[in-house]
Amino acid sequence: RLLFRLFHERGVRVFAPTKVLDDCTCSRERIKEVLSNFSATEIEESIEDGRIEVTCEFCSEHYAFAPEEFEKG
Repeated sequence: RLLFRLFHERGVRVFAPTKVLDDCTCSRERIKEVLSNFSATEIEESIEDGRIEVTCEFCSEHYAFAPEEFEKG
């Protein structure tokens, strides 16, 4: 009712509620797939302390890869 009282000039439509999920769908395989699309130069530039480290910005999960995992050839 409050929405109708506030916004009746614009028209109010009420939709069925949907559950909001905050689950992250990242995985080692998905991150590796993204990294495998990087060029050899980008891979080389990403190496720090002998490995490539990635942290998911959504769930803060940490992944580490050996540069050899991305050697093309």
